Amino acid sequence: ACGSEQAHRAGCSVCGSSVAQAAKAPKGFNPVEDLNDGYKFLYPFGWQEVAVKGTDVVYKDVVEP
Repeated sequence: ACGSEQAHRAGCSVCGSSVAQAAKAPKGFNPVEDLNDGYKFLYPFGWQEVAVKGTDVVYKDVVEP
């Protein structure tokens, strides 16, 4: 869910409420879904996943740090 702590830590910009919505992500966004932890979100194209201790997933804008 968009309101999840993990999604916010991941820099969630736009969140979908279903897999179908994630498949129709706005141009320039990529979907992430974790069925085990129950969250999904979209992140901007060009961002890269980075390791941050204590989080499931974090994406960072490598152009504008």
